[in-house]
Amino acid sequence: MKHFVKLFFILIIIIPVAIILIITIPVVYKSSPQEQLAQCNMPIRSFLNENSGTFSIPQELEGNIVKSVQAVVYFHESHGGFRSCFSFKEVNTGQKTDLFCEVKFSDKNTRGQNDWLGSVRGGILGNAPAMKNIVLKPTIEYTMSIWGNLPPHDKDARSTKTNFIDPVPDGNPKTFTFYEDPNIDPPQPKSIPVLNPQGFSVSTIIGFEDGYKQEEKPDYNDVIIEICLKIDY
Repeated sequence: MKHFVKLFFILIIIIPVAIILIITIPVVYKSSPQEQLAQCNMPIRSFLNENSGTFSIPQELEGNIVKSVQAVVYFHESHGGFRSCFSFKEVNTGQKTDLFCEVKFSDKNTRGQNDWLGSVRGGILGNAPAMKNIVLKPTIEYTMSIWGNLPPHDKDARSTKTNFIDPVPDGNPKTFTFYEDPNIDPPQPKSIPVLNPQGFSVSTIIGFEDGYKQEEKPDYNDVIIEICLKIDY
């Protein structure tokens, strides 16, 4: 009799409940960086001052009131011997929002022939994602910042290059071309293609110069990101 009661309980209660849970629990799919970048509808270069590294999104665009702004940012790679975080910073308040923080000095913790290359595949960000979405406030002026404690450093991105004005001009806006180490002879160029399936009409690749050694040639590769904007009206 006890076995019959247990079987009845399983058939009448447990199995139907399990079926309901399977049907009603949503399946979460993790979208790829390409899919997230494809949601953008505005290039940041429309608002970026490449000399100062600052930008601001107006409250009104082409007669439409801006309701919300998201920056979609992808970490391509980094160079240089510092262990750094890359942040957005409000110019007036100094408030920072960290997007990416390196967990080591480079993929192999040595300089090598690629000037302390830090890549996603090489684990430079640890388990953190290489894609971040950040909500921006219209009319607020932002800059981008490279900072860290190993060794202590904190520098606003005052000088940048993009895939439209490459560190190593190649006339191809589909790629960001730079020297991994401009101080070796001969320096070897490297090109990073735009990841966004919409292409360079929406996405911009930005390389930052941290100015660590003023006597060396600027390389604009200390942090290299791809960024685009998702603006809702």
